[in-house]
Amino acid sequence: MANDRLLRIGEVIERTGLARVTIHRLRKKGEFPEPLRAGGRAVRWRESEIQGWMDSLSRANKPAAAA
Repeated sequence: MANDRLLRIGEVIERTGLARVTIHRLRKKGEFPEPLRAGGRAVRWRESEIQGWMDSLSRANKPAAAA
């Protein structure tokens, strides 16, 4: 996405409420968006991917509609 903000780890932690170690564990399991390499050891996450991940959790936790 052209106007997608790139988030630092601190911003990702703040938005998700997850600890740094939890983010890395979820990444290793393929359950969290992968960051982009920003040079050296710096990494950034696309804001849209973090929001999409959070939205998917919300959908997964909603009860099914009664038939």
